[in-house]
Amino acid sequence: MWETRITCEACNGAHTICSESIPRAFEYDCPTTRQRVNMPFRDPARMPDPWTEVDAPGADSTTALSIEMHGRFEI
Repeated sequence: MWETRITCEACNGAHTICSESIPRAFEYDCPTTRQRVNMPFRDPARMPDPWTEVDAPGADSTTALSIEMHGRFEI
């Protein structure tokens, strides 16, 4: 299991995202606004922390959805 902190585009807050693998692109549901947020590539402006391996997802983590191993766009 992998986790990272991201800056959410929907609410400008910070959320922990968890995934079974490190995705290039993914979506998640913002826990604050319940809006589906698209991360079409690993945006360093929105992902200031690297992915870290964990034994189990944290209690406050949000699951990455629609995981893709290849990003649709790159910076």
